[in-house]
Amino acid sequence: MQFILFLRQLLLLPVDFVRFIFNSIRDFQNATPRVKAFLFSLPAIFTAVFGLVFLGIVTSIRESTLLTRYSNLAEQINTEFNQEYSQFLKYSSEKFRELVLQANPEEPFDGQKVADTLNEHSQTKEMRSKLIELRRAEIMFREKLIHLQPSNDEYRFQHAMAHQHLDDQRMLTLLTAIAPTDRPGHLKAHLWLAEYYFLMAANQPGAMQARLYSEAITHATNALMMEKENQVALRIKGDALFRIGRYEMAAEVFNTLVKLDPANYLPVVELNELRGVPATETEIFLRSMKIDLGKKMKINRAITSTWEKYFVAYINCLLKLEDFADIKREIDEERMMGESYPDSGVRKRIIDNIWAHSLLSQNRSRISNLRKAGKPMTAEFVEELLKNYREVLAIIPDSPDVKRQVVSLAVEYPDFKPQFQEIYDAEADPNPPAFVVDRLGVAELLKQNYASAIQYLKRALELAPDDPTIMNNLAFAYLSFDTPEGVKQALWYSEMALKALDRLPQIRRNQELMSSFNHTRGAALMAGGQYAEAVGFFENALIGRPNHRGSVEALVKCLSEIGSPKAREYQEILKELDKQN
Repeated sequence: MQFILFLRQLLLLPVDFVRFIFNSIRDFQNATPRVKAFLFSLPAIFTAVFGLVFLGIVTSIRESTLLTRYSNLAEQINTEFNQEYSQFLKYSSEKFRELVLQANPEEPFDGQKVADTLNEHSQTKEMRSKLIELRRAEIMFREKLIHLQPSNDEYRFQHAMAHQHLDDQRMLTLLTAIAPTDRPGHLKAHLWLAEYYFLMAANQPGAMQARLYSEAITHATNALMMEKENQVALRIKGDALFRIGRYEMAAEVFNTLVKLDPANYLPVVELNELRGVPATETEIFLRSMKIDLGKKMKINRAITSTWEKYFVAYINCLLKLEDFADIKREIDEERMMGESYPDSGVRKRIIDNIWAHSLLSQNRSRISNLRKAGKPMTAEFVEELLKNYREVLAIIPDSPDVKRQVVSLAVEYPDFKPQFQEIYDAEADPNPPAFVVDRLGVAELLKQNYASAIQYLKRALELAPDDPTIMNNLAFAYLSFDTPEGVKQALWYSEMALKALDRLPQIRRNQELMSSFNHTRGAALMAGGQYAEAVGFFENALIGRPNHRGSVEALVKCLSEIGSPKAREYQEILKELDKQN
């Protein structure tokens, strides 16, 4: 019955449609003028609405097309800039070395003159002009993107970054606009600014350093308000708090990092050492980390990159505990387990490299313990070291780390020089690497052969013109002459060493190295009579080496020269150091 009714309605549809049209015409004839006017305007209204919708769709498509086009062009130019910038740095290094070789060896080396000559060189100018053109083109396309979407902070962030190496101050102004200090803004901008201020602070004196670390903490805090478990922000904040002496707050941040990922345990250990936490407490902490890292490593065995991360952290933890037997056992186990994975070859290389690293670390640890105990080097001890070096060389032939350690040991323990030369003879190497020549220069410094040391160090700098460690050693060597020309050269090299760190942020995170750079810069300023300027650098030097007697003595002298009452504080610290020794 229902089907018949449905069929009847279906057959009557044409009749109903015709009836609807006749009724509409009859109603229209009887309608008022206002209704008739409205009905007549309906087609125009429908056309206008359809036109607006169509225009919106076309505009949206056009905007989307332009966004894609401008974004692609900006990225292409950015890639080209990075390639050209890499070539520029390579060319500058080679040209600098060439100009150094051309300098008159009979005259004092004038690094600033060489740098000025390099800047005026036609090829350097041409390459720099091309880099500027590329940056300006990228900025133009980034600005077009912002014009299309003014509220898009990601576009504004990329626009700010396009000013890097062209106008750094403009870059900072643009970044601060989207990542202000008084409130959370763009996450990536806050992270970039936090890292920037943290690294900039490392080679700044006194009050300026404290201000920059404070800026880094502010931006890291704003980033954490947006993403409370952001490990980059936590690491920067913890490191900055640590550097300005707020150890309790730094410990809290570092403990949060460890809870998020046990692979972040090393800063806690470093902080414990500086705070004078009993060794037993640190050992308990490391043993708990050993358990956590071991579990993480085994759980993540199937994912090579994650397994490698925890494997490295685990072995480093065992090295801190000096559990050398456990390291050997774990390495052997991982070698056996790795054979069952499709990428067994990759895993074998990873394990071999970590084993080589652990052998070198074992040697460093043994040598350090020998120095601390004040014990003499023995033939049996040397043979143990050499055995490890030979095993490392079997894994990594011509290992630079082995050369570095062996040359340093030959310098420090001349009685065993022939044995160390069996592994690597720097004097017989016709083309020794820069770090080896640097070590030979340091050996001459220890013998107080300053002229010979400077010759070695200059040769090292020719091989590695951008190496801040060599520049720092040269500054120290020139200071040993205690002459106006020596002070002038020491001031220049110590300043260049700190500037070179701008390209090497990994060194700026190394507190002990930064302590050495700051001490040398302070010593050069002090030798030049610039006592007030030297104070900040010596204070920075004590961050990485709190008990460094040379820095404390220098602070007493500088503060006394400028009539500061703080000199008494450091005199008391000096007395405490004397009691400890």
